[in-house]
Amino acid sequence: MGHSITELTDWLQEIKGSTVFIKKEELSTGLNEVMDTDEVKLSLEGVTLRESMDEHIDDYLENQELILQGTGSIKSDNGEAQIPNDMYEIPLAGPVSVTKEGESMKVETEKAAYTFKV
Repeated sequence: MGHSITELTDWLQEIKGSTVFIKKEELSTGLNEVMDTDEVKLSLEGVTLRESMDEHIDDYLENQELILQGTGSIKSDNGEAQIPNDMYEIPLAGPVSVTKEGESMKVETEKAAYTFKV
């Protein structure tokens, strides 16, 4: 059964104070193939859903974005680094699908898939 972004943000609000593990699988443009995977470990302190109705000239910013506040690290093919500004941003581009998989939640956008686990 599909869930909404609101259900995801509510779930994230409920687990504030926990360590959240996020697997981000970036998709190739126009293809349904994973081209890059990052693993995020975040001590979740806050959740914000930013929405903007403004048209962006360069399409760099999405109209909707999930912002997770907290300290943590990102591990990618290039090594491991601290999360900048204690913030992890998830642009919600195109059609967004949210599904619950056991104790985890998965968000799929046109550009990436994110799996959240506690």
